[in-house]
Amino acid sequence: VALVAYVRLTQMLDEAGKAARDARRARGTTIEDRWELDAASRRGTFLLRPYKPMYVLPAHWTDSPNRQPVSDGVGNSLPVEVPSRAIDAKIQLSFKVKLWETIGGSDVDLWGGYSQSSYWQVYTPALSRPFRETNYEPEVFAIRATDARFLGWAPASSGWASTTSPTAAASRCRAAGTA
Repeated sequence: VALVAYVRLTQMLDEAGKAARDARRARGTTIEDRWELDAASRRGTFLLRPYKPMYVLPAHWTDSPNRQPVSDGVGNSLPVEVPSRAIDAKIQLSFKVKLWETIGGSDVDLWGGYSQSSYWQVYTPALSRPFRETNYEPEVFAIRATDARFLGWAPASSGWASTTSPTAAASRCRAAGTA
């Protein structure tokens, strides 16, 4: 009877541990989960995931608003100042997607990312509330798990720890633009 109770208790604790792990992974709280570094956290390719913080700031202030925007395009610059305000709204969106899992049978995954932040002159109705500036940041990067150490310490999900927890090593290719 004691052995049966022990086995059942062990099963219950194992199930509770798995449920806690699954809940943690659903939130993407560790490096391993966010970058799918181990087999248990892999979710496949072409699934849109959050990347950098996404937010809407209803008020963003600048001490030097661009009142005379210019453009490289012929005839697109303004000869007079624009009555833009020092306060606007700021919006940032950011997503990543795994493009290729285990490239060539290795433990390297190919990811793509896209981030965009925009400054919106929502409080300038005289100008039809234009977007003052929009920044685009597409990226392509390769990620692999590593147990590399720095001065005897391995970076872990919750900071620097002396463990062999897998961490991400990345090679990035970025292209940034502003409109």
